Amino acid sequence: MVLSSPAVGGFLTHCGWNSTIESIWCSTPMICYPIEFDQPAVRKLVVDDWKVGINLHDGDLIHRDEVAEKIRILMTGVGSLGLKQEIEKLKNVLHKAIEKDGSSDRNSDQFVEDLKAKIYA
Repeated sequence: MVLSSPAVGGFLTHCGWNSTIESIWCSTPMICYPIEFDQPAVRKLVVDDWKVGINLHDGDLIHRDEVAEKIRILMTGVGSLGLKQEIEKLKNVLHKAIEKDGSSDRNSDQFVEDLKAKIYA
């Protein structure tokens, strides 16, 4: 509910998969600060491939001026508009994926068929 509020203009995320999908679902651009495991790979998707977020920092120490600048970029100007446009496109992809006969529906059906084939082979 928080991410879908019109009062929320961005989301500082560790780039966990669930929070990333929720952010996209709610059209909320992200500031990415991954910690470990799959999070750096998810950040790459969010920032470099999908272009729906920005990277916070790549080192150990983060200075408040840097955080303030990234928030400014996320919330205002041309960069913000581009992020919002891209996240709307990606949101539509997510919504279509869960529709009847969408990619999630088809992939689930295929998974069940593959399991049946292995069980009865």
